[in-house]
Amino acid sequence: MKTFQFLLHVSGIAIEFGDGDDSKAIGFYTARRAKGATPELAFKALRSALEADPKVSEIMDSARASGLTPRLEVDEVHPVPWWRALLPWRDPGLAFYPADDDELG
Repeated sequence: MKTFQFLLHVSGIAIEFGDGDDSKAIGFYTARRAKGATPELAFKALRSALEADPKVSEIMDSARASGLTPRLEVDEVHPVPWWRALLPWRDPGLAFYPADDDELG
């Protein structure tokens, strides 16, 4: 079984930054690893793991409850060499981004 590393992009959310103004995060990026015979099978396993991740599921559930439609996209996928897959993997974080002023109209 091979290990793959994914760069995931989630959009279609709205989370307050909590920095005193009204700006909101409208998406985030996160890197994750998953095992599978192919990238497609690894992504299926990864999708299940994301649904079980309390941080991610809370964000997605909150967006849906607000009438938004969160979208999950794979920006990049790379095979991880067997020797690197043996090394410990850090707890993946979430890199949020705000709406661009141009997008607000």
